[in-house]
Amino acid sequence: MIVALVNNGFESRPHRWSHKVISKLLEETCAAAREAGVNLKAIQKVDSGEGCDDEIVTRAKNNEAVANVLRDHEAQVAAGTVWLWARPEMADAVDVLFVDEAGQMSLANVLAASPAAKSIVFTW
Repeated sequence: MIVALVNNGFESRPHRWSHKVISKLLEETCAAAREAGVNLKAIQKVDSGEGCDDEIVTRAKNNEAVANVLRDHEAQVAAGTVWLWARPEMADAVDVLFVDEAGQMSLANVLAASPAAKSIVFTW
């Protein structure tokens, strides 16, 4: 679904609990983009070695880097935990927020991150 949205001009961001789980979703998204022939650029806010290793994904060590890339439309997909997306400067940063494994996410965290997107997709 992420690749289909990117292919139609939307910017999205996957949201999960941990960097490791986010990285797995990014790897799957990159593979789907290659398979579909979609030119995808992504950025991931990650401090540890648990970031996505795919060449499509740029790793950002600070929040400002993600905000700048999104503002300048240099990536269609951005990934990070709620601590990134709940920041005031991330308001309206993307079109769609994907909350993967939503049954494991607290409503408070989803509400904190929700201003960053115009719409939210919950997956289980």
